[in-house]
Amino acid sequence: MNPTPLIIGIGSPFGADRLGWLAVEHLQARRPELRTRLLDRPGAGLLHHLQGERAVCLIDAARGHAPVGHLYRLTPGELPQEGLALTSSHALGVAEALALGAAVGELPEPLWLLAVETSGCNDPEAALGIAWPALCAAVDRFLDSGDTKRPRRSQHRGLKDETKGD
Repeated sequence: MNPTPLIIGIGSPFGADRLGWLAVEHLQARRPELRTRLLDRPGAGLLHHLQGERAVCLIDAARGHAPVGHLYRLTPGELPQEGLALTSSHALGVAEALALGAAVGELPEPLWLLAVETSGCNDPEAALGIAWPALCAAVDRFLDSGDTKRPRRSQHRGLKDETKGD
């Protein structure tokens, strides 16, 4: 089991779906010691990248009910109940891959998903710019504080809201 947390950017080279990659590239520039990986629409292959990991934080774009740039912080079990769609051209999306991993007991603990709201915005740089301070704070918390067991709750429709500074 790899003891160093892994940050994975989920996405593709197209439109708002580039957000996960951009976020990880910017985080790597800010903290060169990070262990990172960029995945292009991994589908069920995401599970392969989670094997042998102690702690993983996934970063992706999302379409929900919040303003552009809003940062959601979720655990895998919260994805289906929150009605949050990840901007995905993946045949099998992140939520489905994580549900499959949970069903077979193959998810690392902890596993966080940080998703940036992009509804109505095809410019991932703009959405990331709005979310950047909250995203950095969430990643720092995930890596540094030992608070990797469970994300904190927010007031926005039951989602984790890093933009409000809960």
